[in-house]
Amino acid sequence: MQELIILIFLTIAIFILKVAFKEKLYHSNKERIIVAGIILVIMIGWEYFSTQNRIWLYPGSGLLGVYILGLPIELYYFYIILPYFVFLIFDLIHKRQN
Repeated sequence: MQELIILIFLTIAIFILKVAFKEKLYHSNKERIIVAGIILVIMIGWEYFSTQNRIWLYPGSGLLGVYILGLPIELYYFYIILPYFVFLIFDLIHKRQN
């Protein structure tokens, strides 16, 4: 549950930063979907491989209990939100330095 709370705070921070700085990362929604999709497929593939080979596991406590392909739903949300947050922060820092 703690991970979900952090992800919600990241989501709120993204909206606040986008409104405050009027930042636009992508040229179109299609580009946004493609970038998020590529990251999601690669990372979920890696997570799935790692859990199937018992490299790491996700114990039930602290999670919502909803799983897709044996991976917690929070993980999917994480791999959609966190890359966007990192790209946004990088872009804001880059523009501020110029």
